[in-house]
Amino acid sequence: MALNCRLGDLAITVKCEIPENLGRIVKIIASNGIEHWSGYGPLHTWEVQTLSETDSLTYIIKGRVTQKCQGPVPDAFLRPLHPPTDEEVLVESQPTEKSLA
Repeated sequence: MALNCRLGDLAITVKCEIPENLGRIVKIIASNGIEHWSGYGPLHTWEVQTLSETDSLTYIIKGRVTQKCQGPVPDAFLRPLHPPTDEEVLVESQPTEKSLA
């Protein structure tokens, strides 16, 4: 199974059922392996941490709304924030002595 993210990646949350969770920037801190995710079945899940303590993720656990700065998120709900490996990285050229004359 190909995963979207890797350990240590920064990622953005997508496809969340809870609108408040959409667009959160998180860091992947551990793999939780395959977990049952309500309404989706078994999914690979990462343990993530929000980058800011003022941002949190909202979870509904046993009917109660809970907000946490760290918790599980399925890989399917994350997109990594790094350029694809086949994408060229543009480097600004430094002026040379000749171009300054």
